[in-house]
Amino acid sequence: MFTTIAIAAALLATPVSSPADPLTTEIGALDAKVFDTYNRCDLSTFSDYFDPKVAFYHDTGGATFERDAMVDGVRKYICGKVMRGSKALHQSLSQQRLGAGLSAAARAGNSNS
Repeated sequence: MFTTIAIAAALLATPVSSPADPLTTEIGALDAKVFDTYNRCDLSTFSDYFDPKVAFYHDTGGATFERDAMVDGVRKYICGKVMRGSKALHQSLSQQRLGAGLSAAARAGNSNS
């Protein structure tokens, strides 16, 4: 039990770096590109990242089921008003990695008990 707590404490105290697996790297790169076009209001390039029949669900605005309508919403309500980044995705990926590390540490500690 003490081993599990010590390993978990060490993992929590250690900064979590970005996962290095190829899929995570690709997702992060594409995410950065999408948000770059979004923030620069390069709506032609931004539009190219989405299927014409995209289903986009906004927490307060409801659902949009076409790319052109979604891009028009960005044009009307985002361009020149706000900027957003992909920091949330990177935090989420780091938390998933930390959670996986804690699970592994717990399994290792349980086998030593």
